[in-house]
Amino acid sequence: MIRIALWGACVWCGSALVVQAQMRAEPVTPPMVPFYQEEEIPRAQPVRPEPPTPPAVPFDAVPVPRREPPTPPAVPFDAVPPPTVTVAPTPTPEVQRTVPSPEIPRAVDAPRAAADQRTVDAESLGEPEIRMAPATGGRSPEDAQFDVANSLYTRKMFEYAAVEYDNYLRMHPQGSHRQAAFFRMGESYRAMGNINNARNAYESLLAQFRDGEFIGPTAYRLAEMYFSAKDYRSALPLFEIAGQRVKNPSVRLASQYREARCLELLDRPESARAAYRSVVAVKKENPYRDASLLSLAQIASQTRRKQEALGYYEQLAKSAENPETQAEAAVKGGVLAVELKEKDRARGLLESVLKNDKAGQWSGMARLGLLRLAYEEGRYEDVIKTYTTSTGEYPADLQPEVLLLVGNSHRQLGRFDSASKVYDEIVARYHGRVEAKEAEFQRLISLYSMGDPAFSTRIDEFLAANPEGAQADQARLLKAESHYKAKDYVKAAEAYASISGTNLRDDMKAEAMFRLAWCLMETKQIEQAMDAYTAYLRDFPEHDQVPSALAQRGLCRQQLGRFDEALADFNQLIEQHPKAREREVALQRKALILGQQQDNAGMAETFEILLADYPSSAAGAQANYWIGWVRFNDKKYREALPYFERARNADAESFKKQTALRIVLAHYYLEDVEKLTQEVDAYLAEEHDTAIPGEVLRWLGLEYYNEDKHALAVKYLGALAERENPVEVPADVWLFLGRSRIETKQFIEAEEALNIYLGKVKEPAALADGQLALARAQIGSGLLDAARESVDGALQLQPEGRLNAEARILGAEIELARGNPEDAAKAFMTVGVLYEDPEITPRALEKASLAYASAGDTTEADKVMNQLRTRFPEYKLTATQ
Repeated sequence: MIRIALWGACVWCGSALVVQAQMRAEPVTPPMVPFYQEEEIPRAQPVRPEPPTPPAVPFDAVPVPRREPPTPPAVPFDAVPPPTVTVAPTPTPEVQRTVPSPEIPRAVDAPRAAADQRTVDAESLGEPEIRMAPATGGRSPEDAQFDVANSLYTRKMFEYAAVEYDNYLRMHPQGSHRQAAFFRMGESYRAMGNINNARNAYESLLAQFRDGEFIGPTAYRLAEMYFSAKDYRSALPLFEIAGQRVKNPSVRLASQYREARCLELLDRPESARAAYRSVVAVKKENPYRDASLLSLAQIASQTRRKQEALGYYEQLAKSAENPETQAEAAVKGGVLAVELKEKDRARGLLESVLKNDKAGQWSGMARLGLLRLAYEEGRYEDVIKTYTTSTGEYPADLQPEVLLLVGNSHRQLGRFDSASKVYDEIVARYHGRVEAKEAEFQRLISLYSMGDPAFSTRIDEFLAANPEGAQADQARLLKAESHYKAKDYVKAAEAYASISGTNLRDDMKAEAMFRLAWCLMETKQIEQAMDAYTAYLRDFPEHDQVPSALAQRGLCRQQLGRFDEALADFNQLIEQHPKAREREVALQRKALILGQQQDNAGMAETFEILLADYPSSAAGAQANYWIGWVRFNDKKYREALPYFERARNADAESFKKQTALRIVLAHYYLEDVEKLTQEVDAYLAEEHDTAIPGEVLRWLGLEYYNEDKHALAVKYLGALAERENPVEVPADVWLFLGRSRIETKQFIEAEEALNIYLGKVKEPAALADGQLALARAQIGSGLLDAARESVDGALQLQPEGRLNAEARILGAEIELARGNPEDAAKAFMTVGVLYEDPEITPRALEKASLAYASAGDTTEADKVMNQLRTRFPEYKLTATQ
């Protein structure tokens, strides 16, 4: 392989490049300056943890705001991952449901899962019957080979059939059975479980044929594979083709259903809605109808067509093939009807479940739904009576909610003593459940509101009467807590500030002061919040909220630009409260402040502590990025790489783009060709922009050029040449790009690159080198006259020397291409006589010998070969003699 070397200067702005031909290109030393805009460390912004949940106020007979049990929303369907492709025939679909949760059960969507798992055998796909030709001597080799493969295929000897179909395709590139061979080869591989080879066969068929009896079956098979791999975007058009081309009605219907599923999974609800309606319109032998109706109901609910969704649920409740599916639809429809205030429809749906002896656990949900409906309608006596007469008919996991409805019904009827007993039972039996917490809340309402359950009115009336002592502070605290829970921080701050705290326990005083500071911070009164946290820390240094107060005061000081004081708070939290959950945030904030103060080493050290102590930290990606950033700036590229890669893997959305270029540059500075290639390929595939420095692409392309990997050299040099203004691309890029294109038989493109190169250089040697490369491209394109002109131009530019010799050799090759071997031989001999070069001279003599032999002058050919062996005994012949 011809190698070249740079011995002149390469200037990025377009100055001339002087080259000496036929020598190796020297590697470009990576510049030690970044090719990107340095980014500033972002100012640390306060992390707002969720406001702490107010503890139950530990005093007697204090009312808490009333909260009715929430009405559950319509239950969404969970997406079921598509199954793997199997060979077995499709079984009759059966609706399966999982055990419901304590609340409204989330559907596993078994009808759709079962429908998605359906597979279709070759016969259902409409593959033509294999007919074997009679074993006569009149068959063509093509038919004979195809029959051998078919024979193995029909006997289900798929491993051998695949090999024979492959042999057929290779031996008969224009064969008349190629469609069938591709398809059956794919079916054979599929039967063997070799999905990758099966997919390749199907894809090859669709790539080579647009029409034919196998297009539909192949599209369906390939779509199945993409669907199983969750590549719904690729599966969608193939299912559409299958739906149009497959002859079997059941397979067409399956294609239409899966087309609808793809649209749904690709978040195209309107298109999916139309597709599902087409599936539902098929009345007979439709195993996808129920699954499609469930999808239509879900889409309608999500797109705020709740009445439409209710209609689908009602339809399913009446016509679904599986009784449990009927029950599920009825329950979901009933819940939705309650939400829409369609009480009669809700009642009819829910009561239908109780008549379904195969409803399973949905019957308990239906009873609960009817109980809710009665409560919504104000039939509190019916709620209590129904529960009393059917206690054992509710599943254990629904008992807490049922009891809560009963307790609330007693309270609504003014039976506060009875309500409190029910709430006590819930708290005792179901401690830790949401219903238990709700019961505690409702119990306080019942204890306080025996005369008036309207909490807000009564509390305002109580405070307006100017009570004294503990009750006044407790009432004010409770009112402040209600505003705080409602996140009305302005009113909450006013209420907390009005509490004297004289009659409150110390823990309650501390909580009130902490909440006051929190509310001030939430209302952007940063300085006042900082002072309130300072007072809290001074008065209650042992309170359990001290770590949070230190973190919050540090954030206040940080926002006010008092970084040293903020660091003091974060350091105190880090050192004195090693087990506090706020310590993680303190480490993150400390690191970012140090970065803002240009203490990069301190920032990296702090982030390393964060990663060591909290390996699963939400700030892990950020920490890895900035540690890598510091290592990179310190030119410790090998150390920086793993940090950048961890940041990218942990949070691709935030850090993939930020780390990509630095990872590229790190591999470039380390001169790691293999890894640099991987990163550049990924970057170019995803970014499609000019962010990668041109020098990186140039260096990578020249490295592959020197390794004789010309296709890769074309890829990277070509990427640089295509994205830049030709004037701004270095001259040597066009030269090496042109030469690599010659090696990869891209002669026209090579001429384009070399003409640009010739327009950029001025020195005679560089021009002559370019002319010779251009002549090689022209020879490759068959433009021999143009090649002769290029060679003559090189000879004029270089009347002597190595380039002159190369031009003479190339001129002789042109004569050889014209069919003048004798003239070519004489021209080669001229070089052999005039030059004494250990590389050029023996090459010219070898070519002269071959040319004489081609001209039929074996005597002269042997003479020249003897001369070559005598003068250059160590020369290795490049051609077969």
